Amino acid sequence: MASQSSLLASKVALVTGGSGTIGQAIAKSLLSQGASVILTARRLEKLEEVQEVLRRELPGKESQVHVITSDVSKEETVVELFEKIDKLDGGKGLDLLVNNAGIMALQTRCESKQGYEKHLAVNHFGHFLLTKLLMKKLMVPEQSRIVNVSSLAHKNQKLDLTDLHL
Repeated sequence: MASQSSLLASKVALVTGGSGTIGQAIAKSLLSQGASVILTARRLEKLEEVQEVLRRELPGKESQVHVITSDVSKEETVVELFEKIDKLDGGKGLDLLVNNAGIMALQTRCESKQGYEKHLAVNHFGHFLLTKLLMKKLMVPEQSRIVNVSSLAHKNQKLDLTDLHL
């Protein structure tokens, strides 16, 4: 039986929304099991804070944590993220994609650069595009996985299916 620290040895995971508490917890768990983790988020300073916490809590894992800024609400930064990951892994595959980035309860209506309602752009469309771009990389390893993180926050909202951009 493999030890806890080597369950995911030589595996590579990408976690969007890596600067939040859920993203940080996911990264810590993956790192503690031996995976290398690429964390993405909009703000580099937040990513670097999480990277420092992970280095402090998991000494010896420094080389297994990579950070890349990306705003999943913007199609061009999702494409840039894919290109950076493609260069970073040198043609290897991606074992795990965790689509975790998300927003909720914006005080005013906001739109993405492409004109999509911001919740849809961040929580759905950006992840769909990223997953599509990474699909060939995800097909390289025998047992790669895609995890889409969600919440029950929508249960408290009234959804008008005739206007998803409302």
